[in-house]
Amino acid sequence: MDSPLFSPAALVSLLDQHVTATFVLDQHGCVALWNKALEMLTGLDAASVIGKKTHWKAFFTAERPCLADLVLTDRIELVTELFSTFSNCTTSETAISVDAWCDLPLGGRRVYLTFVATPIYDQDWQIIGVMETVADNTRVMDVEAKLRGLAGIDGLTSLANRRAFDASLASEWRRATRANAPLSLLMVDIDHFKQYNDSFGHQGGDQCLVIVAQTLADSVCRVEDCPARYGGEEFAVILPNTDEAGVAIVAETIRANIEKRAIRHPLSSVGPHVTVSIGRATVIPKANDNLAKIISLADMALYQAKSLGRNRVCTSEERLPILERLNDQHPTP
Repeated sequence: MDSPLFSPAALVSLLDQHVTATFVLDQHGCVALWNKALEMLTGLDAASVIGKKTHWKAFFTAERPCLADLVLTDRIELVTELFSTFSNCTTSETAISVDAWCDLPLGGRRVYLTFVATPIYDQDWQIIGVMETVADNTRVMDVEAKLRGLAGIDGLTSLANRRAFDASLASEWRRATRANAPLSLLMVDIDHFKQYNDSFGHQGGDQCLVIVAQTLADSVCRVEDCPARYGGEEFAVILPNTDEAGVAIVAETIRANIEKRAIRHPLSSVGPHVTVSIGRATVIPKANDNLAKIISLADMALYQAKSLGRNRVCTSEERLPILERLNDQHPTP
């Protein structure tokens, strides 16, 4: 005799009352269950979504697949493009887990969510639905971000943050001055990033920043090199004891590697994929030189790269007259 505790109706009631935010899609991709915890988290009530395919409205401002949709339609290859982190769930062989920052359209707040999607099979091991749970880990991420900030790490990209960049550049400038050695700097800017956000929203923009940062970090080899998030969609790389020939190789490697990632960018005037413009500068600092010099030179080169059509590397014309003018503009205190 079947126990009423495990009847389909009892299981549905159990999920509906469960403290973990949960929804279930049927084999057609329509919402079969939207529990009370998920209503509280997202602000989207069950009555407005049951039997429909509008569950994306709980998490995103524009229509895009949720993790459950990708599992149901066997499009897992899109996970890395749409979400920040992706891994197999440690508690189930068939479940998939992803993390993402979301600006909840109805909740009016920005949250860091962990989604876990588990396929539901029939007796013939055919997928007949997907159950997805949603956990709000914003507080955990906020604490981690504070700790990372104190440690000099950018909370989104895991590169050095601006404060760590400033400290590292000042230290390497002093070292290069003492050793009469070359110091190089790259300024890297994602081309048409505003338009990228217009296409994919801020969640997509965050994921793009993470991929670009990871590619940039993978493109530099030495421990002493310092890739950093300079601000917004702009990155920087400090390359100690690196001459003009060396920094040219690193810069082109970064540019080419990011282009090879083939991150879709439908609104870019450069091409169909995300590209970067890079300005490079190399200085052998003297005792009376100012640190702002190398940043100004790299910024001028970056501006030139953008002016010439983007997706390219340009170098500053580092000649004595320019250096002297920069020293005049930023005199050493």
